[in-house]
Amino acid sequence: LPIWKIGALTASKKLERLRSVLKFAVQRKMVDENYALSLAGPKVKANPTLPFSADEMQKILKAADHKDADPRVKAFILTMRCSGLRISDVARLRVSSLSGLRLTLYQAKTGEPVSVLLPKHASDALKATPKSNPEFFFWTGDSKTSTVTGFWRERIAEVFRLAKVKGHTHQFRDTFAVSLLESGASIETVSVLLGHQRSEE
Repeated sequence: LPIWKIGALTASKKLERLRSVLKFAVQRKMVDENYALSLAGPKVKANPTLPFSADEMQKILKAADHKDADPRVKAFILTMRCSGLRISDVARLRVSSLSGLRLTLYQAKTGEPVSVLLPKHASDALKATPKSNPEFFFWTGDSKTSTVTGFWRERIAEVFRLAKVKGHTHQFRDTFAVSLLESGASIETVSVLLGHQRSEE
């Protein structure tokens, strides 16, 4: 879509929303047809990430335990690794989302519900996290999502550098998914736990 001076992925999502709006309009007989269906979408180059190996995870967690490290960082990393949540969801994670070992919330990006059992060591790390705001594990509640997400992305990048591991925060999500598949979970179950948006019928 050359009239949009934006990235291919963003343009693709905008086109998807436009088609949804026109689909609604067709169903309500506001227009005769969904003209957006004939628009060719932009080519989006996939840039997949890989899961962390067991050795890499060990190095990352060891680096997060460094004497000068922020004690909250390890809890943040464990939560991402053991829940499969996106960094933005963990950054604004509410204390009320955790009940015992179960973490339950609606993902900010998709609005999809997620309910996952955390290992006890991850749950304990979360509960022991020092909080600036009693309602949130890692957020003051004042800044924008982009600001708090950027803050934690930088903290974790420091851990990667200390661990000498080339990585991206999304790889914790990949690692979570692969570990479930290796333990025998179905693709459908993994998709539900990751909170993937359901396709329209």
